Amino acid sequence: LGKLEGTFRLADRNGAWTLSGLSLDGGTDTTPMEFNVEGSIADITGKLSADLDARFRLDDSALIKSLAGVALKPVSGSIAVQTSPGQISGTLRGQVGDTRINGDGLIALAEQEIRDVKLTLATPHLYLKDFAVDGARDDGGEVATRTAEDPGNLLLKLSEQAPPFPVKITLSADEISGESSSFDSLIVRLSGQDKRYTLEQFSARYNQALAEIRGIIDLNPQPPAMSLAGQASALPLGALLRDLGIQFNVSGALTVLGGVTLMGDTPQALVENLNGSVAFALENAVVEGAAYDLLATDLLAWIYSGALTETSTYLDCTMARFQLRQGVASTDSLYIESAKMLATGTAEFDLVKSRMDLRITPMSKSRLLQVPSEVRVKGKMSDPRAEISPVSAVADATSAALMLIPSLTLKLFGVDTSSNQNHLPCRAELGN
Repeated sequence: LGKLEGTFRLADRNGAWTLSGLSLDGGTDTTPMEFNVEGSIADITGKLSADLDARFRLDDSALIKSLAGVALKPVSGSIAVQTSPGQISGTLRGQVGDTRINGDGLIALAEQEIRDVKLTLATPHLYLKDFAVDGARDDGGEVATRTAEDPGNLLLKLSEQAPPFPVKITLSADEISGESSSFDSLIVRLSGQDKRYTLEQFSARYNQALAEIRGIIDLNPQPPAMSLAGQASALPLGALLRDLGIQFNVSGALTVLGGVTLMGDTPQALVENLNGSVAFALENAVVEGAAYDLLATDLLAWIYSGALTETSTYLDCTMARFQLRQGVASTDSLYIESAKMLATGTAEFDLVKSRMDLRITPMSKSRLLQVPSEVRVKGKMSDPRAEISPVSAVADATSAALMLIPSLTLKLFGVDTSSNQNHLPCRAELGN
């Protein structure tokens, strides 16, 4: 790593040894690491008090990973640290690849023990490529295979490493972008102690839409438990799926409201102990291709406008509230509307056994078109089977649609349909 040079003055001041005029230089501009430390330390053998400024540069990926534990682009910046018998404070001005990071930290001390930690990290623009999020390349230039962190293992690690003293962490990014991700802003605030933490704020803005989550993570019980509640309004579903790397050609404005609890130390246990309630509404959705193909039955074409002959399927509104009980999601309020059709139904998705049971009853908005059957899709989620049952045809569902949307909106989302300020979900004040 190169040579290390330094000068300092060590002096005895009435039994208290002080180190002043400190200047250390390591590495050079031709080595993978370079740093400089300047400052002073008072009473190095007693109540330590220091005032230090450091500048650094790390270019070697293996060295960075060994120090930080994660793969990062070249790192550089400066750190200022001041210590006293009661606290340690620090300021970071750093650069990871193209990402600028500003940080401030404060550690409160009492009787040489940590009593409290506060940390704030902020960046005007977070480039995920700098943190190997979008794919790390090996020496041959190929994208290396990365394994996602097991949620159960992650909770176990957090439980083992959680500090006993109070911690308050704030993370913020004015903008986030990557090869397959783009967010306008992100703010995270987490606080807690003794293995019980509160997610005070998780707010993300995406294409003018806002998603927020609050919750509690309790690592004390065995197994650990989490309780989360959140909402999101008018999320652009198509862009979001693309950014998440999901190849599914559907678009629309997605609104979600709900809360869940989870308990477990393995992914399977987390699913088995998933409880809560989630309501969603998808407005002005477009499904590329015939929507009935997704469930392997031509009869679902009755629900959607012209799905047999058109290349895209258009849905004015889709709504439902799912109750989650021990990993089973069920709803009796499924609602789907297109320009020509209105459909209601029920659904049950067993996430533990990967099985589903979906029933949909379509109605025509036109007296010229009759719908003679109920569609039921049941079986394994990877290979469901369709069943057809005769039902009484409804000649005209327009009036039903006008009455059903406001009542569903109030039931699922608690929206006051008489207010002119409410436009979602599915433009409730308009009725269709």
